[in-house]
Amino acid sequence: MLRLIQFTIKDEYMLHKSLKRGIVGSLGLLLFIGCAGGGPKLSDEVKLKINESTKYKINNVKVALSTINPADESKQSLYPSETEVASLIKENLTSYLKREDLLCTTVNCIDVDVNMDYARQFILKSNSVSVPRYSYTVLIKDNEKVLLTKDSKDKTLETGFTRNLKIIASVGSDKVNKEDEVEDMEKILIYIKMYIKSLSR
Repeated sequence: MLRLIQFTIKDEYMLHKSLKRGIVGSLGLLLFIGCAGGGPKLSDEVKLKINESTKYKINNVKVALSTINPADESKQSLYPSETEVASLIKENLTSYLKREDLLCTTVNCIDVDVNMDYARQFILKSNSVSVPRYSYTVLIKDNEKVLLTKDSKDKTLETGFTRNLKIIASVGSDKVNKEDEVEDMEKILIYIKMYIKSLSR
């Protein structure tokens, strides 16, 4: 009976692992569309600017890192620094804009600034991280003039079946799971990407 349960859990784990990457983007898009109600309302001035330049440049990205439990602060050095996380975000968003033919390569660009607070949550007696808590602000700018602001405050990523298994298995572990943090960041960035794309509809 025990072997049967172990086999079932292993099969379930592998199934979720293989499907996760394929459905994350679609799920994020569906959630965004459902919450956004067709995208943000734009003033005539903003519409005019976006019509003049429908492409974007990721300008400034600032990240403030912290830990949910202050006692875990010494473990921060095991993971990417604020500068490294900001570079990851900028590269990820820029690659997305290029892939969607939304990347501006001229002087007539709409600038995008991202400010993010990212709190790492370490698993009990472990060097591994669970899902983060985060807030971000996206600024859509014409040079230094802010046209639009998008805020998302005090969010925590939800854990699915696969991630819950990882969390349970990581209690007391010395493993540094940077790859999970990268996946978490990609899930957060889905909403920023879809917001930017919605402006050009």
